Amino acid sequence: MVVTNNEYTIYVDGSTYYAKDLITGDTLSNASFSSLLTTLNGTNLAAAGGRLQFRPGTYDISSATTTITHPIDFIGSGRGRTILRRTAGQNATTLQFNTPNVTIANLTIDGNYPNQDINQFAELAFGAGAGNILVYDVEIKNAKTRGINNSNNGAGQVTISECFIGSSTSSLAAPFFSGASTITKIRNCSLTNNPGGGPFCGGTSIISNCILSNNTGTAAGGDIAATTTATYLGVFDCIIGPGPGTTTDSGIEFGPTNSPSEFVAVGNMIFNKSGAGITSDPLTTSPITVVGNVIYNMGGSGIRMQGTNQKHVLIAENFCFNNQSYGIEISASGGAPFAIDNYTVRDNMCYGNVAGQWLDMGTGTHKKIENNILA
Repeated sequence: MVVTNNEYTIYVDGSTYYAKDLITGDTLSNASFSSLLTTLNGTNLAAAGGRLQFRPGTYDISSATTTITHPIDFIGSGRGRTILRRTAGQNATTLQFNTPNVTIANLTIDGNYPNQDINQFAELAFGAGAGNILVYDVEIKNAKTRGINNSNNGAGQVTISECFIGSSTSSLAAPFFSGASTITKIRNCSLTNNPGGGPFCGGTSIISNCILSNNTGTAAGGDIAATTTATYLGVFDCIIGPGPGTTTDSGIEFGPTNSPSEFVAVGNMIFNKSGAGITSDPLTTSPITVVGNVIYNMGGSGIRMQGTNQKHVLIAENFCFNNQSYGIEISASGGAPFAIDNYTVRDNMCYGNVAGQWLDMGTGTHKKIENNILA
């Protein structure tokens, strides 16, 4: 049968998967959902830029990796109603898109951990040639390692919106990773109950209006953290906490990075974690802006800057209280002096912090400390 249209409805009946042409009524079928997708990827459905509309049901992904190389939209019937479930026992990415101009929406991707506990790769990934991607109203759960991996999107940005990533019982499970030369926006998402931590961001990343909670093993150092390839990480209006983890688990960690980069945290609420609220990595040299955040009940300091030779830091209008170390701390390991310079700390309010409200061990001479309320 020759496939002629670029829009299909996908459904499962018993052990057989079907793709029905919405115009002609012609139907493809296969006992393997992954094989059916591979067939559709090779037709002019893909060449023209097509759409697969999934009826409610559970669709088993049995191939090690199902790769989509043409702009095919995946549109489900709703989270929890359309479920793409990993059944492959191989160690590989579950769904890999190497194409621009794709929308993935209204469905659940189930990594099926611990039933499928070998996989060290992502459940949904964007690779070579990907870009101008929208992931909307998608749930990703039961991942062994990563929910989404944006490794290379030279064709434009990836936007992840209104999504739910988590939960999982795997100690390695984290919702998101991005590599160098990527552009990612994560907005209005719930990233919760991931024992391997939160988003780990390279390239250019903006995370806004998200909820991150009970991500308890933040190996990267923070519920939101930058990689060494990060060029910009902005975190805006997020709620981060609870989720104690270890003493090194912070709310937001900026760095390390040796490339030109900039980090920004504005308007976030961070609470009830074991590390600092917002911190720089010891190797960070990048400019950092921390404005208008509310940080409390942390096991470390509310805000801590500790980047070696860090410069151009603004800490303003933050509210840090009831943290176990300082409200705002500028110091190297063990409270030692270090060579931070060109920084301003102003109009902050700190009170009830156990070790003290304020510690400045920066040895730089270009700094302004003013109008802070320390109680």
